[in-house]
Amino acid sequence: MKHIMKHILAVPAVLLLLQGCTESGHSPPVTTGRPARAIPLVPTELAESLGITAENYPFIDGSTSTLPLVRGIYASMFRPSGYRDPEYIHLGSLPMENFQDMAYPGMPREASKTVESYEMLIAGEVDLIFVPDPSDDVNQQAADAGVELEYIPIGVEALVFITSVRNSADSVTVEQLADIYSDMSITNWADLGGKDGPIVAYCRNKDSGSHAQMENLVLRGKPVHPDILKKRMHVTMESTLHQIYYQERDADTEGRYSLGYTLFYYLRRMNDVAFKTDRDRADTRPFEERRGIKMLAVDGVVPTEETIASKEYKLSMGYFAVIRKDQPADSPTRKMVEWLISDDGQLVVAGAGLGALRPVTGRPPWWHSE
Repeated sequence: MKHIMKHILAVPAVLLLLQGCTESGHSPPVTTGRPARAIPLVPTELAESLGITAENYPFIDGSTSTLPLVRGIYASMFRPSGYRDPEYIHLGSLPMENFQDMAYPGMPREASKTVESYEMLIAGEVDLIFVPDPSDDVNQQAADAGVELEYIPIGVEALVFITSVRNSADSVTVEQLADIYSDMSITNWADLGGKDGPIVAYCRNKDSGSHAQMENLVLRGKPVHPDILKKRMHVTMESTLHQIYYQERDADTEGRYSLGYTLFYYLRRMNDVAFKTDRDRADTRPFEERRGIKMLAVDGVVPTEETIASKEYKLSMGYFAVIRKDQPADSPTRKMVEWLISDDGQLVVAGAGLGALRPVTGRPPWWHSE
């Protein structure tokens, strides 16, 4: 059983899951976060203690990086199908798609991403979202709609900048990052303490969680330079990592190093989900080291779990459970959020690849015992 349940949170956010439906057969407005009504689900003791059932389970959505958290909560609230079946133990050897179809039918397929999930929360189409710090645009949209949002911290994360390990530049300032990305007044690694060579800066799409933090923490109202948007914009985090990885391997690009940005714990989670070969599994170094990528220090501080938790690293940020402030005090949604900031809930946060609010030890609630 232990080997089976390890698979639940250690899978990439890009895997497809089943889509829910209502008892009448019609899809609800949002199906990303609520179980399928036509599928029998057995609540766990935890769910029963919170008064949560398949019928009142909140609509949950959020950023791509929080999809493992959405799924970890689901696994904490419902027992997998075949739970009492002795044959269930053999499911662990199946491909993940089959494992999820058979063990956790109705688990959310995908995340709607940061901006879209905020829009649905403001419109009342979802009950709860998990997202990083909001952008000014989101706050203005909520104000325009006359909706007051409530933010409850549930985890920590950080925006990090990555380049090749062969790049001799090791540190950059927030001001320099803004100059690189907004007006391209810095275009050479020599200006950052490296060797002479062009900076090949990549950016993410505007509705991504990492770019929302880029706007909040670095750009601060300045737009990304049109040349970067037009030539070097990536719509997935994986493609950014691949680009920097292959740029690093290409001997013809010596000195022409890439610069990109991602999220610290997302990068840590890539140890479990990316580029898996037998050799990779035997190599315990962090993913970025194995793939020739390094994180730059910002204003002289290297991003680590310790510097992020203490906020010594300037580009640290919080992850929040966001609800509408008019959510009833005794609602399943509020009870779920209260549980999420407990020690048991924080184990699920950590298991989903985010930084917990405080040190926690033990197994997450989805680790059901026989």
